Amino acid sequence: MKNEFLKSLIQHLPNALLYCKTLRNKDGKPQDFQIRYFNPAFEYACALDKKIQKGDKLTKICTDIMKTDIDWMLKVAVDIEENELREVQNYCQLMQRWNRIRVFCPESDNLFFIFADITVEKVLQQQKRRAEKFYKALAEIVSSPHYAEGNIYEFINLLTEKATRVMEVGQAGVWFFDEDGKKLRCFDNYDALSKKHSSGEVLSGVQYYSEINYLKKARYIDAHDALNDKRVEGYVEGYLIPKGITSMLDVGIKTEGDFKGVLCIEHMGEKRIWNHDEISFACQLADQVAIIMQIFHKKVTQNQLARSEEKLKSIFRAAPVGMGLLKNRVFVEVNDYLCRMTGYAPEELIGVNARVLYPDDNEYERVGVEKYNQIKHTGLGTIETFWKTKSGEILNVLLSSSPLYEEDILQGVTFTALKISDPAENKTAEIKTKNTDNPTS
Repeated sequence: MKNEFLKSLIQHLPNALLYCKTLRNKDGKPQDFQIRYFNPAFEYACALDKKIQKGDKLTKICTDIMKTDIDWMLKVAVDIEENELREVQNYCQLMQRWNRIRVFCPESDNLFFIFADITVEKVLQQQKRRAEKFYKALAEIVSSPHYAEGNIYEFINLLTEKATRVMEVGQAGVWFFDEDGKKLRCFDNYDALSKKHSSGEVLSGVQYYSEINYLKKARYIDAHDALNDKRVEGYVEGYLIPKGITSMLDVGIKTEGDFKGVLCIEHMGEKRIWNHDEISFACQLADQVAIIMQIFHKKVTQNQLARSEEKLKSIFRAAPVGMGLLKNRVFVEVNDYLCRMTGYAPEELIGVNARVLYPDDNEYERVGVEKYNQIKHTGLGTIETFWKTKSGEILNVLLSSSPLYEEDILQGVTFTALKISDPAENKTAEIKTKNTDNPTS
């Protein structure tokens, strides 16, 4: 009754069970196993074309690729002792899965093997390790000082190196379109074997047309069999075959909806199926390339503006004419020449209404009405007027004004003030002219 119960229990056991006798060579070393018993779960897990029979030798039912399964079993058989229980984890070629195997030796040279499928557990562990590896690499990339600095050259060099190491591929590269969009040019390519960067290689529209046309609609291309994939067929003869590339993972680089280029992850050797987490990582890398492009162009624009501003400031300081900025007719900026003209220090003018320079209210109001009316109609106001210096001297001045922003005059008005001559000189010149015209007077 007891034996029948145990037999029924083993028959219905969900885990695969194998009971073997160890066969030894003349030197006493284990060389094979003879099958003494197996349950239906074992036969189902193996899924062999030929039926397993009691008395069969394992080497008979295992193909060459499955010999690794026998190798680890033979190692266990070398020194396992009676009543000893061992546990082993490995990938079983015979069952095409990961197993946790408990090995029990009830008596010398007789072994029970109980196989528990842990494939899902192993896959999850591998995914977790890959995710941690990808996260760490991405964190190192975005925390690089090159990122904040907008140093696109050093940043992409770092990114392609990280991509090849973390994804364990032959090479990774970033390609950008030329300005006319007719050529795809290599910005940086890192070769893992030579550990060298290269750039400048150019691909024509004929080569990249199929891929780019597809990437305009899709986020990425996961070509595990790149040599026979229609999406990348333009690369086969002139690029893939010469470089020995068998699998490609390409992601489009886009900024504000504009297609800028491609991130290429390229594998050599046996064809490679790209996992979802690898695809996700590659997409994140492409996003970082798009971001660094925006940072880089922003930095370039800022530097150009800064240089322009310095140039304007230099002109502002050195110009032999009075210059400044008014907001609601209050001085915001004045140059040195204007201060020398009027006798006021900068701090005496900045923040003060322009009325301080006019001899009376009437002239102040006249200039304001006429000048701003001209600006309203033509964008530029030019008027001749009189200014009164700090010492009380009256200057004849030609004022020219223009809004800082054409669409909003309230943001300020820039102006130049050119000293024509002083009124006393004009009066003297006028008298001399009269005397010349009338010598008898």
